[in-house]
Order: sequence, then structure tokens, then C-alpha cells
Amino acid sequence: MDPDRWWHQIHHIDEFGDTYPPDEAIARVASRLGGVIDRAQLRSLGLKRGAIDRRIATGRLRRIYEGVYGVGHDALQARGMLVAGLLVAGPGAALSHRTAAALRRILPSLPPFVEITTTKTHARDRPGLVFHRATSVQAARLHGLPVTTPIRTLRDLAATRPDAELERACSEALVLGLVGADELAQQRGRGGARLARLTSDGIAPTRSELERRFLRAVARADLPRPATNRVAGGREVDFHWPDHRLVVEVDGWRFHGHRLAFERDRAKTVALQLRGWRVLRFTWRQVCDDPAAVMAAVARFLDPPASRRAA
Repeated sequence: MDPDRWWHQIHHIDEFGDTYPPDEAIARVASRLGGVIDRAQLRSLGLKRGAIDRRIATGRLRRIYEGVYGVGHDALQARGMLVAGLLVAGPGAALSHRTAAALRRILPSLPPFVEITTTKTHARDRPGLVFHRATSVQAARLHGLPVTTPIRTLRDLAATRPDAELERACSEALVLGLVGADELAQQRGRGGARLARLTSDGIAPTRSELERRFLRAVARADLPRPATNRVAGGREVDFHWPDHRLVVEVDGWRFHGHRLAFERDRAKTVALQLRGWRVLRFTWRQVCDDPAAVMAAVARFLDPPASRRAA
């Protein structure tokens, strides 16, 4: 998607000014944009400079940034702040970097400022806004807003963010099907080489890949094959051995990297233990990098109870 197209669409609003009284037209436009409007849109609705200034003076328009206003209030929700930043940036801009990553759910939360990539050289940072400059912007529409594409978002993170955060974002993008491992491996240029290197080093596998690796390790260790993705103790679990009352859960970033998921996993463990199940949890790094140790732990819990007591 060309970010210019979004810009021109939200400024092509002459029909509102022809159909509704000025303040109703302003409210209708702003309601589609998270409660904000800019001076160019106000002029498209037929308001002259004096009419705009009177509304500012009486508080009906509240200045967010130069030329960008909240309609009736300045306590904007997240969408309003995102749109306000795009209005400041002008044509040819898209939400990017950590802002885009959070909107695409490959990072857990929005940063404390809006990050935007723009082709304009004059855009300057200001409170709540961080601008990145590029010769072109690869974007797609998400929640009705121009947002950098998944691969472009990961390239931007690779050029600016630490390893742990980048690895987390790449893992989430793979799990959500936003990018493929081959696509990451083929990246070059700014940020691309780091993505390719990270891929060759081994990004956290998806849940299905984790399960396949775990089952291969079980077979190599000559252990009984567990039931997979079945209900035990009233909960769906990754693996369990009913005769041994043993559950194993394997965790990638997708399943334990967020606070709520972390708390949900621990509550699940407690619920299973209260029903008499023993629960082991392993991370993808343990399963992939040290499967022998993982299988040794599992084997001990699969031993007959008498031999465990003797040990």
C-alpha cells in the first residue's frame, strides 16, 4: 500500500462539509480518526482561519501538535495518538519500528512514543513522536492505518533494537505466519544481514516445531511415546503420560513471553498439581540445545515409583 493513498483518502472529505453543519462535520471526521483532525481537513470542511481559531480559543479544538487538534478534549486514546503522529508526518509516512511491531502483535506493548517512518527530510522529533527517515516506505493497511509491512518492521528492529527483543519479535512473527524463515534468511542491507544471521543461529521454533523436536528426542531416548495435545486434569497439555500422571509443557516466546501468558501457565501448573499430576516445563532452548538433559529429567519421572524412592 502506498501511504500517500491513506493520506489522500482521509483528506478527501469535502462531502462532509456539504452535508452537515460545521461542528457535526468535524465530529464525524474526527470519530473515524480516533478523535483528532488537522487544519487541512478543517479547511476542506469549509472552515476559514477565523472559524478555526475561535474553536481553538473556546476549547472545542484542543491543540495536540501544531496544526493537529483533539476534538473537544486532548486526552486521546492510543488510536488518536497514532493518527495524530501520522497527521504531523504528512503524506508518505507509516507507523513503524516498535509501534508497528506492537500493532502486529510481535512485541507485547506499544512504546511510550509513536514511531513513524517518513520520506520527508524535514520531519523532526517532538514530545511523543520519533521520526525515522527513509527513501521509501513499504507499508500495508492495518486497523485502517498505514503500518510498515512485517518484514520491513523486522528489518527496522534489526537495525535499532537489542538481540533479545529482535529474537522475540522474529519468533512471534514466525508463529503468527507473518513471515517465513526463508524470507528472513534472504534479507540483506540495513538490518537484513542481522536477520539472516539470527536465522542461521536458530530463531525460537514455533510450537509445532518444538513438539516435533521433543518427540524426536523422546524416540531417540527410547522412552514411551506420550499423548500429544490432549486433555489431562481438565486442561489441554502439550504431552502427557497418563499411566505415570506426568505432564510436559514446552514453551517458546509465543507461549511464555508475555506477563499474562506467564501467569496463565503458572495457574495451569497449579491446577494440574492439585489434581495429582506432576508437571515439567522446558524452554525451546533446553529442548533444542540440551535434549539429553531434558530426556534424563523426563526418564526419572517415568521410572516406577519404587525405583524413584530407592534412588
